[in-house]
Amino acid sequence: MMFTFRNAPVTLACAMIACGTTDPEPPTAGAGGLDAGNSNVADASVDDAAMFDAVPDGTGGEGTGGFEGGIESGSDADAAPPSRGWLALVGGGSEGDIGDDTAWSADVYGWIVEKSGHGRVAILAAEPQSDFLSTYFTWLGAAEAVDVTIGTGAEAADPQRLATLAAADAIFIKGGDQARYLSAWQGSEVPIILSGAFEQGKVLAGTSAGAHVLGGVIYDASNGSVRLDEAVRDAWNPYVTFTQGFLDVLPNVVLDTHFTQRGRLARLAPMLARLLVDEAPSTRLAIGLDDRTGLLIDPQAVGEVRGEGSVTVLRPTLSTVVSATPGAPVSVEHLGMNVFGDGYRVDLETGDILTHPLSATSLTVGDTNTPASTVTLDGSDASTPSKGSVVVVGSSPYALVDGELTLESGEDLVPGFVMVSRCYGNAEMSTIENRIGGVQWALRSMGASVPFALFLDVGGIVEARTDGTLEARPSTDASSTMLLDGRALEEVATSPYAPRQSVSLVGLELNLLAPGDTWTKP
Repeated sequence: MMFTFRNAPVTLACAMIACGTTDPEPPTAGAGGLDAGNSNVADASVDDAAMFDAVPDGTGGEGTGGFEGGIESGSDADAAPPSRGWLALVGGGSEGDIGDDTAWSADVYGWIVEKSGHGRVAILAAEPQSDFLSTYFTWLGAAEAVDVTIGTGAEAADPQRLATLAAADAIFIKGGDQARYLSAWQGSEVPIILSGAFEQGKVLAGTSAGAHVLGGVIYDASNGSVRLDEAVRDAWNPYVTFTQGFLDVLPNVVLDTHFTQRGRLARLAPMLARLLVDEAPSTRLAIGLDDRTGLLIDPQAVGEVRGEGSVTVLRPTLSTVVSATPGAPVSVEHLGMNVFGDGYRVDLETGDILTHPLSATSLTVGDTNTPASTVTLDGSDASTPSKGSVVVVGSSPYALVDGELTLESGEDLVPGFVMVSRCYGNAEMSTIENRIGGVQWALRSMGASVPFALFLDVGGIVEARTDGTLEARPSTDASSTMLLDGRALEEVATSPYAPRQSVSLVGLELNLLAPGDTWTKP
């Protein structure tokens, strides 16, 4: 299941740093960052059970010619196993109640049980767990489900724990702290057992921090979690640290979780830019998983999205250009971005969409006007969003999930745009999902008439000119400004988990404008 970029190498304009071709030594994981959580938002340390609920390319149950059902418990030992297994990547969020077969988790976790052949499920965590998940998996049809606690080096060397883990048909890694997982598990038999299970065609699954450690490149938060405003100012921030070589089930892929709920597009995009030019230039996919959402991947690397939210896939294209310097905001041009909701099945190697949800609608974006006069957009000014064509309104922190977002007409001084200011400020993190997800919902709702979005933080200043050019201006607190370009949008869809206002957007381009960068609308 190699995730290679098949068309051509990415153009990398590397400012003041070398574009390395070999991976550095992996950083050492230490104490750190609750599920790589943004420190502006409280991350729950035990499976996010207390958090307000929360998917990318989902992998489908059947796949295309995929192995059916994993290895059953007690199956014929002489049968030749498949060479690759099944993966379930979950963005976090609390599960539904036992007995509720309409919950997102019944669908996603039920897939895990199905692909395990209704065999044994091992639930791996660093702390002792309640019996909820073991009971949940047995309710879904697992023959047996058992908790395996491995949070120290001594526990990682315990033969009984390792034997229990190795005997499972599916291994589910709970949420928590990926830095602690890596610290306890690296150099032990644990990654060998995980890799071996995958090679035998079994199921590997993880939620929140448990999903993070399944990536080929792991944002490990070994120094603590990076805030969004820090990431958009410097992708080499001391809190941006990576581990490579832990597992090889998703080579060249970096993951992030609780994605829209915590605004993590603002950290995943700069991290991908850094990886492309510095630490791991072979990285070819960055995947952001919403809470209460799963990306289910079969042995042929076909992913199916299931659940309430969306899965965001960032992929370099033939036109992608990255310019990055440690200590300064990064510049990114023409990075491919797709947001996939429930029902999409995607070939993760090629990017081809194999199945579209029933709600998918094709879209053709037309021309939009340019400003009648030059307009300055200041990320520190609360009135900046009103200068676009529409304004997203939602006062409750849960407005997107509760279906309460609305759109109001803006002044249309910058036609065709929806925008937010003070995007990542500490005092406004409670509504970050409304701001990031709400803007994407606005793009879906407005169709072809509003195809552009701007995310400005304090320190981001953009000048919109009458010729359609945007120029990011210098400031005392320089920040990259995210620009979503929907001119190539092909298809949009809405989540079937009403009233939640999560959406799908196929064909976006993402740009990061550092001070001095210009972008022109034709």
